[in-house]
Amino acid sequence: MPAVNFVIGNSYNDTSFRTTLDKYGNRRQIHDWAVHVDFFGSERDVDLVHKIIFCTPESKNYEQVCYCPIKIGFHKWRFEVRNKTLGRTRVTIIIVGRGGSIQRKRFRLRLAPGGKEGNPTRFFEKRPNYPLRPVPIPDSDFGIELELSTSSDVSTEEIAQLIR
Repeated sequence: MPAVNFVIGNSYNDTSFRTTLDKYGNRRQIHDWAVHVDFFGSERDVDLVHKIIFCTPESKNYEQVCYCPIKIGFHKWRFEVRNKTLGRTRVTIIIVGRGGSIQRKRFRLRLAPGGKEGNPTRFFEKRPNYPLRPVPIPDSDFGIELELSTSSDVSTEEIAQLIR
């Protein structure tokens, strides 16, 4: 049964200079935090994870989904989301494996400089792995810009003929 080690943690940005008023006129601090799940192992080990869902009930962005980890060190990969809340919060983290196995973890954020790091845990993929599926992309217009350089004696018509 394939497995990969991970650690859940959070970072915190001090926003004590920014406050907002609640419906009763009391000042409430806006907390700016990021929660991350760090996986340890090779790229092949991290490929056991299809996606991670971060659920934050106290936030506008109740559910945020990450499909692609970022390499942050030698054999260390990170899934991360950033959010803002008005008070203490818990995050439910749902790890979905390539085979469909699901593991849920609850994590209480530390809303103080330095954040918090949890204890190492293992994610086990109990089902057979499916091939990696394409990552959904939002339906929006986008463009690709190519920058080409040539010597000054080549005309733009020659370049256009070569590209076709």
